[in-house]
Amino acid sequence: MMESTSKNIWLRKILLTNNLKVDDVQIDLLVDYVNLLLDKNNSVNLISRKDIENFWEKHIIHSASILFYYSFHKNFRILDLGSGGGLPGIPVKILQPNIELTLVDSVKKKVDATADFVKKLNLSRTKVIWSRAEDLGNEHLSHYDVVVSRAVAPLKDLIRWSYPLIKRSGTTPLGSTLIALKGGDLEDEIKHAKLYGKYKEIIVTDLVIKGIDSNILQDKKIVAVRF
Repeated sequence: MMESTSKNIWLRKILLTNNLKVDDVQIDLLVDYVNLLLDKNNSVNLISRKDIENFWEKHIIHSASILFYYSFHKNFRILDLGSGGGLPGIPVKILQPNIELTLVDSVKKKVDATADFVKKLNLSRTKVIWSRAEDLGNEHLSHYDVVVSRAVAPLKDLIRWSYPLIKRSGTTPLGSTLIALKGGDLEDEIKHAKLYGKYKEIIVTDLVIKGIDSNILQDKKIVAVRF
C-alpha cells in the first residue's frame, strides 16, 4: 500500500486521466473509506485478503470505473445490489454525491459494517438495508433509476431481481438500467439472460482504465442492461 500523500496524488491522477473531476474532500473521503474497510476486514470478511496488494485498483478504481463510462443525473436513485462492504456504491456516492443511494445486502454483519461506514463518512441520502433483493418491500418497486452490482450473481439473476425495482419511465438515456461489473467469458451468462428476457438490450464493454496496469483488471467488463 502507498503512503498517504503519494496515494492521494496517484488517486487524483487516475481519476482525472479517466475524465472524472474530483476535489480534495472526495479524495479524503475515499481514503477514509478504505481505511475503515480494511480495518473492519480484519474481523468481518468484506473483501478477499488476496486482493490487498492491489486493493485500490481491484476495488476502489474498479468501482469508480462505472463513472468513467456512465454519468448519473442529479437526484438519480441508485440501488447497490449485494453491496457487501459498500462496493461499488460507496465510491460511486463519494464521487457523485448528488445521487440518492440505497445499499442492500443479505448478510447482516456486512450490512452493519456498511451502515457504520456510511455514518462515519457522513454520507447524506444514503440508506443501508438488510434484505434479499427479492424480499424488498413495495416501497422499492419501480423506485430506482439505476441498479449497480459488482460480482454478485449471474446476469439472469441480476436482471430478475432488478426488473421489479427499476422505473419503467426512464427520461434519460441511462434511466431504467442495470449496470453490472463482471469478469471473464460472459457468453453463457448472456445466453441464459436472454431466456429470461424482460429487457431491451444488453451492452457489454471491455473495461479499459487509463493509468493502471491492464493485467490487474484483466478480462473485466461493464455490462449495461437497459429495460
